[in-house]
Amino acid sequence: MEVVQHTLDYSMLESIFRATPGLVADKLKRVLEVVWHHLKGMGKRGIIFAYDEAQNLRPFIRQAISLSLLLDVFQSIQKKEIPFMLALTGLPTLFPKLVEARTFAERMFHVIHIDRLNDADSRKAIPNQLKKDSCPFHFLSYQWQYCPRIRRLSLFHPVSCRETYDIFIQRIRRRGGDTVGDLRGVVRKLDADFSRAGGPRQPIASHLLKR
Repeated sequence: MEVVQHTLDYSMLESIFRATPGLVADKLKRVLEVVWHHLKGMGKRGIIFAYDEAQNLRPFIRQAISLSLLLDVFQSIQKKEIPFMLALTGLPTLFPKLVEARTFAERMFHVIHIDRLNDADSRKAIPNQLKKDSCPFHFLSYQWQYCPRIRRLSLFHPVSCRETYDIFIQRIRRRGGDTVGDLRGVVRKLDADFSRAGGPRQPIASHLLKR
């Protein structure tokens, strides 16, 4: 008897998805069941499916991935005792959207709220990035004023610290030396990104630089 071996890669999973009759949810369940059938014999404990920025998923939408679809699929999978975990991260608007999509979502998830760092932890966290060997710049004595400004900026833009260092590194590579400049370029970029994402028309962070 001839034995044919197939690699369980993306193309194979896609072919299983397309060959399975029924709705999109039925097809996804079948794919996940096939994956676990092969993994459980390999000593694997399970799989975590992590989805970032999940607040952007719509509760209901036809022919596409939605919150209601994800919840239905994983509820069905877990009822069959398949150890697949769905981990969603996002803004505080995420949990109300989950409950809107499926009322049973409140019982499916353990919710953890991550708040902003306090002043003391912020003063430690922001300069700590400069201590890494891979960091190509450092603050001069008069430039440590950036730390409280970066923290104030993060009240409106949570990614401000990351954006600040990315822009500083770009400036250094472009101009040479270790001069980081000021924060005006950082604020302009963050305000522009925020506006494109549906924020208010007027920039809300620029005034922080004056404090």
